[in-house]
Amino acid sequence: MVIIEEARRRGRWRRSLIGLGIVLVVALGLGLGFGLGFGGGDGAGNGQASASGAGGTGAARGATPPPRFSLADVGATPPGWAAVPLRGIQVSVPTSWQVAVLGRTYCGQPGGVVFLGSKIPSTEPGCTQAFDATNAVSLRTGSQPAPPESKQVLIHGLKVTLTTEHRTGTETGYVNGMTVTASGPLAAKVIRTITRSPRSVVLGPYWASVPRTWRHVDFGGLSFSEPGHWAVQRATWFGGCPYNIDPSTLVLSTARSFFAPGCPMRPSTAGYMAAREGMKVFTGPAVPSTRAQLRGAKCRSLNGLRVCVHPYRLERGYSATNYPGLLTADVYLPGRARPDLVEIGLNGSGTMPLSILNSLRPTR
Repeated sequence: MVIIEEARRRGRWRRSLIGLGIVLVVALGLGLGFGLGFGGGDGAGNGQASASGAGGTGAARGATPPPRFSLADVGATPPGWAAVPLRGIQVSVPTSWQVAVLGRTYCGQPGGVVFLGSKIPSTEPGCTQAFDATNAVSLRTGSQPAPPESKQVLIHGLKVTLTTEHRTGTETGYVNGMTVTASGPLAAKVIRTITRSPRSVVLGPYWASVPRTWRHVDFGGLSFSEPGHWAVQRATWFGGCPYNIDPSTLVLSTARSFFAPGCPMRPSTAGYMAAREGMKVFTGPAVPSTRAQLRGAKCRSLNGLRVCVHPYRLERGYSATNYPGLLTADVYLPGRARPDLVEIGLNGSGTMPLSILNSLRPTR
């Protein structure tokens, strides 16, 4: 009986040790879970994030870097071609193709035309020679029920419902609420360049840190980072000609006066209009304090600022709000009624303009 009672005591002791071990493991696991998974504090809960400036890793607590599948695929653009975006997606075409703007008529047989926001026309008003482009592409919002013969294909990570009309040599893809139609000998090749646009990356729920090689800039109450190899230009005007941003250039303007020169006609080819890396910052009395085009703007808090991104609009000619390769935003500093105006080139995969936007904050 003594031997049996001793064995019972040892069994109870082992079970107590095992139970204590389980409790410790669970407690340790919970501690690690709270320490790693919820270490972002308020940033993880409300979307606020902070990043270090140039020279640091800039990892934001509670923020998510853009996953690879969400980026614009730069490899989708063949050599000698240029990306043409419309809102959330883009396609690529040869650099010599024309990008149609409202108010401009294309007659005869152009080599290739991209129509933004409208269908490929069967005829062009005012033309003595019928419109008959060798190649034509249309990007427009909205979609319609796909015909039964359509098929689902995966193009650069996007699920595309594809319809092919062999008689006319036309391919139509429906993707993310957009319709892409291409006709002509290069139709199939153009359709297979569909990818996300850099704009969708910048306006998405992501955060990109600042590379160590970037330069820190303080100007007009704003603090931000930009690639260190960019040239810096100083100006005192607001306005100018509404054309593409200068490549690899940061323009800093005190906007003391409004400048409206006679602007020459610029090329509207896909190559000229392609998004370029660059940035403009206007801060001063000539920057309008109220802007009619901000109706429908998406505003959010960012690092102590109020940032209102201008909606993309299809209008006659080009302006800061309807140039597809630019992101334009009003940036409100604390205590100021008049905003600074910022333009950022929407180039590449979207990570560079996202990093620039995320770096904006009031000057300390």
